[in-house]
Amino acid sequence: MAVIRCLASLWRAIIQFEKKSERLSFGMAFFLLQTLQDAIKGLIYLYIDTFTIYSFMKTSLIFIVFLLAALSVNAQFSGGIKGGANFARLESDFLTTDSETSFYGGIFVAYDINERFAIQPEAYYLHQEGNENGFDYSFDYIAVPLVLKVKFSPVNIYAGGHFGFLLNVDATLVEKEDFKGIAVSGTLGAGVDILPVLEAGGRYVHGLSDISNNVYIKDVKFRMWEVYIAWRIFGK
Repeated sequence: MAVIRCLASLWRAIIQFEKKSERLSFGMAFFLLQTLQDAIKGLIYLYIDTFTIYSFMKTSLIFIVFLLAALSVNAQFSGGIKGGANFARLESDFLTTDSETSFYGGIFVAYDINERFAIQPEAYYLHQEGNENGFDYSFDYIAVPLVLKVKFSPVNIYAGGHFGFLLNVDATLVEKEDFKGIAVSGTLGAGVDILPVLEAGGRYVHGLSDISNNVYIKDVKFRMWEVYIAWRIFGK
């Protein structure tokens, strides 16, 4: 319920500003990003006891604000909902798990720099599952990708960072404390506009950080494929 309330708060703020203007001013960009920061902060305080993660997100969001201001004070924006399936596995020096089909879903907002480029932050709930020789696991994350979108109508290319904030772990012989609160990854993918407001696509997420806190199990990273449908609700 906390996840739903935080995402709903962000969504209401976006809809409110969409009704007032079709152009995104610096002040509006700052408010939207501040709302996203507050939503993520609430989730972190509820599920993750780490000041370092909050500081990282705050610094990142401040950087986004100034980047938006420098690139385009009046950048247009659009947004909607997206969701789909993911196929994730864990890799380490001694273990590679089989991937299981799981799901994710949330919202996105695209800030158009010009007709070719856009910055697209997203926030969604991500569930991952897998197994290997009796080791079964599932992870729940709040994922916050931040990607650059390059538009070659009707094809869109995405590249950027993917930050996962751990909510829950259900695994054989290990606890949530055995895993770090944040997973840092890189992501690359593409989508196709199959309708004016509908996009279908896929991405690959390559884990860059070790997610293990266990002294006996090190260098554990995610490898994940995602397929999705994105429905643009407002904007062009």
